[in-house]
Amino acid sequence: MDGSRLSFWATSIEIREEIPVVDGMPELGTQVKVTWVDKFVSGIETPLIGMFLSLFLFLFHIYRKRSLKIFFD
Repeated sequence: MDGSRLSFWATSIEIREEIPVVDGMPELGTQVKVTWVDKFVSGIETPLIGMFLSLFLFLFHIYRKRSLKIFFD
């Protein structure tokens, strides 16, 4: 892959395949056939967002439990 991609995930992937110009004679040269396949590819950002959101909700839950104890003592 050439260049950087700014996104959270990709919705298609690129498959590059070298095909000889003349069948059975790759020494005469090859062409690159590019095929695009629709497929969801998750980046590292998606699980990291989920992890930080879960951590935030867990800490918020603990904070709320501790603050309620003060009122019932």
